[in-house]
Amino acid sequence: MGSRRLSRMIALSALYESDITGEDSVDKLLSDALSVLGYQLDTSSMDFARNLIETVAENKSYLDALIIANLE
Repeated sequence: MGSRRLSRMIALSALYESDITGEDSVDKLLSDALSVLGYQLDTSSMDFARNLIETVAENKSYLDALIIANLE
């Protein structure tokens, strides 16, 4: 599996955990996702996953509104 794809999978798992539990520590979310899925990432891939998580978190309100608007 490619490192970008794996980074996206880890980020998605971390974001799901954040949505369900309310956890907002990116380090904890990444650690949990890596542990649950049983993968390790190199530094570059970890940075990419971290950036994805942080970008989604920063834009959560906008993304939620966009999703809700398109559900109707």
